[in-house]
Amino acid sequence: METRYPFYAPNDPKPLQLSGSMQVCVFTSPADHTRIMIALDTLYTDQPTLAALAYRSKTALNQGQSNGANPSSLYCTQLGGTDTFGGINATGGGWAREGAKDVISMCVFPDLSSIDSWGLTYHSDGTIRGADLTDLIRYQPR
Repeated sequence: METRYPFYAPNDPKPLQLSGSMQVCVFTSPADHTRIMIALDTLYTDQPTLAALAYRSKTALNQGQSNGANPSSLYCTQLGGTDTFGGINATGGGWAREGAKDVISMCVFPDLSSIDSWGLTYHSDGTIRGADLTDLIRYQPR
């Protein structure tokens, strides 16, 4: 587990740390060193969340409208979440450890559940990054 902070313009010499933080669980594969992150509260709630449902759905990525955009951001948006900071004309941002180190995109859904955008995207085609969260997410559909 680690704490992530929202940063605006993380590639600038002086990135702006925004208010708030998120506790995330990090799962790293010892075999290939890939990882996936999921918000602690999303992982441990026994209630359904949009992030958990999105992970389980394995909805296919609609690549028809990519136009060179980040596929993980497109996929997050396709599922009803967002990982965009400041809109399409802004400098961008992401979730990082203290000091804007190791910036990642977290797909945040309207219920505030959150999961790593790339991990979610890769999982849509059956590729596991870090660990398969299917049995690790506490919410299990009946």
